[in-house]
Amino acid sequence: MRISNAVKMLGMGLLLVSLVALVVVLMPVSLASAEPMITAHVAGQATGVLPAPCNCNVTVTIAANVRGSADSLEGLGTNHASTGATNHFTLSGSTTGSLVTLSGIIVKSTFPPMVGSPVTITGNVETGALTFTLGPIAGGPFEGQTVVFAGSGTVVVTDK
Repeated sequence: MRISNAVKMLGMGLLLVSLVALVVVLMPVSLASAEPMITAHVAGQATGVLPAPCNCNVTVTIAANVRGSADSLEGLGTNHASTGATNHFTLSGSTTGSLVTLSGIIVKSTFPPMVGSPVTITGNVETGALTFTLGPIAGGPFEGQTVVFAGSGTVVVTDK
């Protein structure tokens, strides 16, 4: 009985060693093909003109944080306007050279007609220039209109 148990244990040990060797051989291949993780942060202020019925200058403070591969970033953003409205939006996008381009949809707002409106943020890592495009606006007095805000801030991309 002792010999048969020893043979069984030896067989299981060889199977385990074989599985470990297989994992070790395959692991570098799967890790080597994984894209590096990118984190991008865009924050700053931009100004634009709200169309009629307001026809007024508006400043927005923008903050966006995304993460993923360079061509598939995902995250969240927020903006607060000098009109008092605050919007929260989901974002996806990419980095190309010194540019970060993100787009998404407003999912929560202190001004409910904004919910469902698309947003686009473009930031330049080298210059800090940024644009925030809002629209076409989903509802309310500005329904169907698009507003482009231009400004500057901090645009940071790290690959960790």
